[in-house]
Amino acid sequence: MNRNLLPSVCVLLVSSSMVFASLRTGTTQDGQEQVLDASMHHFGDDSTPEWPEAPPEPEGSGLSFEFESTVNRGEWSLAFFQRHISNTWKIEINGKTIATVRKSDALIESYVAVPPQTLVDGTNHFKLTTDSPSDDITFGRIRLLHTTIRDALNLVSVSLVVREETTLNHIPARVTVTNPAGQLLPIYFAENLHQATREGVVYTDTGAVHFEVPAGDIHVVASRGPEWSIASLDLALVRPIEATFGGLRAPDGALTLAREVDTTGFISCDTHIHTLTFSGHGDSSVEERMVTLAGEGVELAISTDHNHNTDYAPYQERMGLGEHFTTVVGNEVTTPIGHFNAFPLNPEDEVPPHDLHDMVQLVDGMRAAGAKVVILNHPRWPSHAKGPFGVGELNHYTGDSQPVHGSSNYPFDAMELVNSCTSEDDPMLEDKPSKGPTSTSIPIRRTS
Repeated sequence: MNRNLLPSVCVLLVSSSMVFASLRTGTTQDGQEQVLDASMHHFGDDSTPEWPEAPPEPEGSGLSFEFESTVNRGEWSLAFFQRHISNTWKIEINGKTIATVRKSDALIESYVAVPPQTLVDGTNHFKLTTDSPSDDITFGRIRLLHTTIRDALNLVSVSLVVREETTLNHIPARVTVTNPAGQLLPIYFAENLHQATREGVVYTDTGAVHFEVPAGDIHVVASRGPEWSIASLDLALVRPIEATFGGLRAPDGALTLAREVDTTGFISCDTHIHTLTFSGHGDSSVEERMVTLAGEGVELAISTDHNHNTDYAPYQERMGLGEHFTTVVGNEVTTPIGHFNAFPLNPEDEVPPHDLHDMVQLVDGMRAAGAKVVILNHPRWPSHAKGPFGVGELNHYTGDSQPVHGSSNYPFDAMELVNSCTSEDDPMLEDKPSKGPTSTSIPIRRTS
């Protein structure tokens, strides 16, 4: 994804909250592009050596610099690289907010429009700000393109629908878009209330999908969770033609899905769901989460934001998704000794007590609040030693343990088997001491 950037001279003056840059920008030979900042910056409050594109230590909580340009009579565009955007970061030029940076965890290149008359002849001012200064991100390699996003990226508009095999009714679905090599493609101009989009993926709660991608060969796959079939299309996109597929005349019923698995007597359920809106982590708004639940065929959705009794019902009703899934109010009760999903709860009630260090008392508090089910989440997170099983000295071979946090019993009803990753030696691959004088183990990355 790296582009050859033209050189620029950058002198940084670092303050406690904002990085100020004095720049001399570079331009292309035809004058259609300016490199405003060739550097990548790290903003936030934590060290992030795992992000090699920027300094491991944070530089501040935002970016501000001046650059020279001419007035843009028409729409231009701004290109930049970003990583780990989960909160709101706004881009301003000359005091006007022109865009909110898209939410994405991956290191990607993004483009935003610069409306006509935003720039002035002479000195202009760029600013990147956030209301969450502790949010660690990387941002930089900023280019000003003297053309629209659609022209800069050679975008083609694609419209399609996903239908149920028997009725031909539109159904919620996930649409994945890749190049012929299987690499996810950037998706543009797909944001609306009934679509949730990330790199190479568009969820729809109506069955109708509209997005734009660069011209070329693409592979499109429609799906709706493990109970349903998949359908695919291979398209050769050429500007400026719009590609419209998936109607009653769709080739060979290519975007028609059928229920393949008989799940009579079972419910498709997700018991651990977060939203950025109420948990403050991840990158999905509660509205986007409604779309993805419908698109993945989930039938029972249990909200489990951290220490928050989230009620999905008002959002589901407003978006017209009541026929697709049932909502249950829950809570990931986040405590000093572990995380527990408890449900059902009343959204009007106080959250269950979560500051105690006794597991029995904690679970009793959840049940007193109305919870019929309590699930222990990722028991080996954040590490084997610090998780509930490590503290309780759980014997992996016998199941015996020491009294943990006031009790020798585990009072929860169920336990997650697949969730957060923890690095540790796998006891199932460890040689038993009885086999010889030495014991060996294989370190792996495992889920709890």
